[in-house]
Parts: sequence; C-alpha cells; structure tokens
Amino acid sequence: PDQATYTYGQVVTLTAFANPGYTFANWTGDAMGTANPITVTMNANKNVTANYTQNQYTLTINTVGSGVVTKSPDQATYTYGQVVTLTAFANPGYTFANWSGDLVSTTNPVTVMMNTTTTVTATFTQDHYTLNITSLNGTVAKNPDQATYTYGQVVTLTATANLGYTFANWTGDATGTANPITVTMNANKNVTANYTQNQYTLTITSLNGTVTKNPDQATYTYGQVVNLTAMNANKNVTANYTQNQYTLTITSLNGTVTKNPNQTTYTYGQVVTLTAFANPGWTFGNWSGDLVSSANPVTVTMDANKNVTANYTQNQYTLTITSLNGTVTKNPNQATYTYGQVVNLTATANLGYTFANWTGDAMGTANPVTVTMDENKSVTANYTQNQYTLTINTVGSGVVTKSPDQATYTYGQVVTLTAFANPGYAFANWTGDALGTANPVTITMDENKNVTANFTPLPSANFDAWPQSGAIPLTVSMHIVSTANIATCSWTYGDGQTSTACTAYHNHVYNSGGTFTVSLTVTSPSGLIDTMTRINYISTVIPCYALATSANPTGSGTTSASPVPNCANDNTKYISGTVVTLTANASSGYSFASWSGDANGTTNPTTLTMNANQSVIANYDPVYPGAISSVNPAPPYCILRNSTNLYDRVLELRGQSFPTSNHQLQFRNTSIGTVSIWFDSEVNWESPTRIWVDIGLVKGLLWSDPKVTLNARITTYVNGNFQPFTAWSPEFNLANDATTCGTTRPTLYLPLIKR
Repeated sequence: PDQATYTYGQVVTLTAFANPGYTFANWTGDAMGTANPITVTMNANKNVTANYTQNQYTLTINTVGSGVVTKSPDQATYTYGQVVTLTAFANPGYTFANWSGDLVSTTNPVTVMMNTTTTVTATFTQDHYTLNITSLNGTVAKNPDQATYTYGQVVTLTATANLGYTFANWTGDATGTANPITVTMNANKNVTANYTQNQYTLTITSLNGTVTKNPDQATYTYGQVVNLTAMNANKNVTANYTQNQYTLTITSLNGTVTKNPNQTTYTYGQVVTLTAFANPGWTFGNWSGDLVSSANPVTVTMDANKNVTANYTQNQYTLTITSLNGTVTKNPNQATYTYGQVVNLTATANLGYTFANWTGDAMGTANPVTVTMDENKSVTANYTQNQYTLTINTVGSGVVTKSPDQATYTYGQVVTLTAFANPGYAFANWTGDALGTANPVTITMDENKNVTANFTPLPSANFDAWPQSGAIPLTVSMHIVSTANIATCSWTYGDGQTSTACTAYHNHVYNSGGTFTVSLTVTSPSGLIDTMTRINYISTVIPCYALATSANPTGSGTTSASPVPNCANDNTKYISGTVVTLTANASSGYSFASWSGDANGTTNPTTLTMNANQSVIANYDPVYPGAISSVNPAPPYCILRNSTNLYDRVLELRGQSFPTSNHQLQFRNTSIGTVSIWFDSEVNWESPTRIWVDIGLVKGLLWSDPKVTLNARITTYVNGNFQPFTAWSPEFNLANDATTCGTTRPTLYLPLIKR
C-alpha cells in the first residue's frame, strides 16, 4: 500500500514505471534485483533506489534502387526524442522517389524523431531516357530499339540514306560522320541524321544538231525528269508555265503553330515563318518532318509540298514541401507531376504541435488541401506549438507551487509541483493527472492537465496531566485534549513504561522517584503522525522515614545505624525501602540482651527495612565482674570410677569478686554423638575465691567420641528472682584411652553475667 509509514512486518509492493525513453534496470539499497514489481518487508526504515537505463534506439536505413542516405547526426544509436536529419542522394541514373517504413514522406531532406527502434527505406527509381531521332531523307536504326533507355545504356545508331541521298553526319546529342555511331544514354537525347542530296550530271553528245534540256541544269537530283529536244529545223516554241502551289501541312499535338504568311498554298521559294505555342503543361521541343530544327520561330522555304511536325514534351513539375514540426503526405506521392495533376496534401503535426495553415503555393487552414500542378510549386505546412494548461486544485488546507510557474506549458515540458501544508494539516497525496505521495512530484506536459493536492488534518498529540508532582507511588491522570482524527496512540512515560491508550483519560502510576519526560505520538486513519513531548513534565519524590533508637536502661548503650540517613530533602531520615543495619554497642558494665519496639530478637547486629517511621529499643543487662575464661589444659582431668568405664569430669570455677549474696549457678549439659553429660547443680557462695563444681559422670566410652561439648546454662537468683545468663560451650578434648587421663584438674574461668 502507498502510506507515509509502515508497521513492522508489513509487505510493500514496489512497481517501477520508466519515463519515455528509459527502461527499468534494477533495484539497489534495501531492495536488490531486477524483478519488477518487487516486494519489501518492513522491519526497519528503508531506502530503495529504482535504477533506469536510457534507451538507445537504432535507426536502420535501407535503400531500394541505387542511392545513398546520410544521417545527421550519424550515430550508432540515438536517445529518446533525438531528431535525425536524413538526406537521400541518388546515384547517376536514379531519382529519389520517397521514404517508406517508419517514415512516409517525399521530402528530402527529412527529419525523424527517435522514440523507438526505427527502420526507414529510401526508394530510388531508375531514370528512363528517350532517344529522339530526326532523319529526313533517310532512316536510322536503333540497336536496341526501345521506347526508353536506362542510365548508361549504349545505343548503336545506323543511318541509311534514301535513294538519291548520301549520309552526311550526325548533329544534336551525337556528332561526327561515323556510321554506325554509339550513344551512351545519361539523359533524354535528340540526334539528327543529316543527308546530302546526290547531284547527277547529264552529258549530251549531239553531232550535227543541238539538243535542248529541260530543265537545263548542270546537275540533277535523283528522279528528276529532263526533257531533251533535238532541233531539226528552225522552230518557234512558246513555253507556258503554271506557278507551282505547294502545301505546308502542320502537325502540332499539344500545341498550336502559326504560319506567317498564313496561306493555303505557297509558291516556290516562298519563305514561311512557323511559330510553335505549347499548350499549358507542355514545352516546345523541336520540329521534325520536312523541317528539322529546335529553333522557334523557324523559317521554311517552300520548294515542294511540305509536312512539318511541331513536337512538345510534357512538363514535369516538382512539388516541394516544407514541414517543420510535422509531416506532410502527398497523394499521389511522386517525384514530379504533370500539368493539371491534382495532389492531395495531408499534414500531421508532431507531438506537442497543432497544424495551423498552409502558405506558399497553397493557402488556408483546410487539412487535407489539394494543389493543382501547373508549375513547380512550394508549399509550407505551418504548425503552432501547443500550449497546455496545468490546473492545480487543493483539498484541505495547503498550497502548491509550480516550477517553472507559467500560465501555459509546451509539449514535453517538465513541471515540478511542491505541496506545502498549512498549520494543522499534512500533505496526503496527489490525484488527477498526478498520482502518488511523492512530494515534490514532476509532471510531463503533453496535454491540459488537472492535478489535485490533498491535505488531511493532522491528528493533535496535545495532552496534559494532573497531578504533575508528588510522592511515589504517584497516580497521574493523562488527558488527550482532543481525540478527533486519531487512530492509534503511543505513550512513553519516561519511566521505561509505554502504553497505547487512546481514551481521553487514563491513569499511569509512577513507582520511582525522579523527573520524567512524557511523549505522545498519535497517528491519523490516513497514516499521518503528530508528536508532543513535554520535557521534565512529571516529578516524583521517594518518601523518607525517621529512625529513633534508644537504650534500656538509659545510658546502658548506644545503637549505630548503617548506612547513615540518605533522604535528599532531610538528612535525618531514610529513603523508603532502605535496609538499615543496627548494631547495639553496650556501655561499660552492660551486655546487649535483645531488641524491642520495631525490631525484635537477640541477634546483634540486626537489620531493619525503612517503610515507615521506626522506633527501636536496645535492651542491655548489667555485667558483674567475674572470671576470665581460659583454655583448658591438655589432657583434661578424668577419673576412672570403675571397670565399666565410667568417668568423672570436674569443672573448676575460679571466681574473682563474686557477688556476695543470693546467687546460684545452674549447669545444664548435653553432648554430641553417643556420649552424654548432664548435671544439675546449685552452688551458693558468699565470696569464694574458688568454686568447684562436680559436673557428674560421663557415661559411655569416651574413646568412641572423644569430643564432648559442654553446654552450660547459668542462672542467678537476685532478690528472690531467677535471672537467665548466656550459655557457653567449652570444648573438652578427651583422650582415646582412659589410662592417659591426666591427674591435673582442668579449669574454666567463667564470668558471671546478669540478665
């Protein structure tokens, strides 16, 4: 789909459309290959480039007949829209006729616009030449004898004189006295065979008389009749003559001939001037018959009946067409035309042009137009360059600029359109004669065009929140000011949490202290995006709690706390959740006993989690002066009571400044393994310097478990009340063999501690 943005995993199909004169080549960037269309799976921002190659078109020139064609510019290939001028040059004996194939015209030179691979054929027609023979008083044979001849063809002419004549020479397009003679045809030719009339002598031998000749001439021509009269007496003869009247017959097809004087008959020796007037479309060529000449007017001397033919050649008129920015077809399409021939001209404008009118030997705006050929003519087809309008419409709020910004544009002109959305709107897409979401976009003018720029309202990411500060956990009401035109929402609260809530109101709970930047990104149904970010918008603080410590009894000790109070706003308090280690430090004469208040137990140090204001009391007991414990001597003292391996152990208590009254020592003892030690003994003393306590029998085989633990619990009786004492575990290492028991009593110095 055509969207401004895409979601993860969305598949987009890309289709490349090459501009005229280009061909799609391949994709590069985040899409590769030559497939078209191609699909792209969106999993990141992507850039894709469609590459195109400029088309190279070949222009193939063929010839029919004999001639060559030049190209300007002369290149192996051409690009789209390139104009090539073709000029045809006919070889001798040929005439350029027309162009065919992908170009139909008789214009030479002619232009062709390259927009595809093009093949053009230049047709040359072979010239046909006439050989006109004039031969009075004889005949001329042509070998070969044809009505027309082609270029370079050799014709042998043989003149045969009539009776009474002798061939004299050739004139015209052949000269000389050779007979036969050859003529090489490279144009229309006129050849005259000239003859001289034979002159014969009449010799009279007349003995004894005279002979008269009539006519009496020195020589006579072939066939002339001479009357001979032999005189045999004196005679008188009258010769009566009638003046000969000679006719002058004129043959003049395709023209008229005037005679001056214009008479029915003429007398001997009378000179007549002949003037030939060609009909329209014809040109006088020459005289033949009893007058051979190409002069006009010409004179003829009447000495016999004469026949004279005026010969004419039909005029061939050229029709030259000039047609820039278009082509003109001629019907019929000929190199030349005869008088009165009607030619249809049809103008076809090139792309981006419109036929305007004809000038020259054709006038007006009619298309097609007819031209009647009565002379060489030149006709120009005029075209006007089309001016196309580009109408810009907008839907929504925005403006569009055009570059170049013109009222009208010519064919093929490229216009860049850039859409600028007004505040609160975003450009969406183009419709009409431009499609898509690219901005700017280019449009190629080849007709009047209408383009609409569509702008859609931006979704508003405006939001506020309340409260904007407080202690954690802080519940904040997030408020989207306007939910119009919003399809999706994306919140970032600054505390690592996100949300897609799109309702007008929703709550978010901050559980950590600090300053938080809140951002909201909204997307419209058409894919437009707006973002608002409020920097350091929400401020939260962590609650702090006070820790109060005291000693019981007062002055019996102090309590140290680690860490020290760490509340930023109050250095006497702790941040909520702080774990504090409390250590009871007994004053001299006291021993830590237990915790009370918001802490309990006898462990020292102890820990306390600050989640409220806390008060802790450290309880202490007084410590009476007593003995200092010492290491038992080895081996310990032991007594073998009997053969059953019953042993006595003796614990010696050496006291220093024992209490003077109402104190008791009570020992309770257990052991590990299979050996048990127990005793329950009470001792009263006033101020003994040494107290011996028999701790009883050790039952069992000591060597099976030589390590015996003595657990002693001491209580004292003070003012009628028993008070507990702490317990010790002195360790007695007994030998494995009873015989090794020493004879010295072990001693253990026990301080007496009151609770």
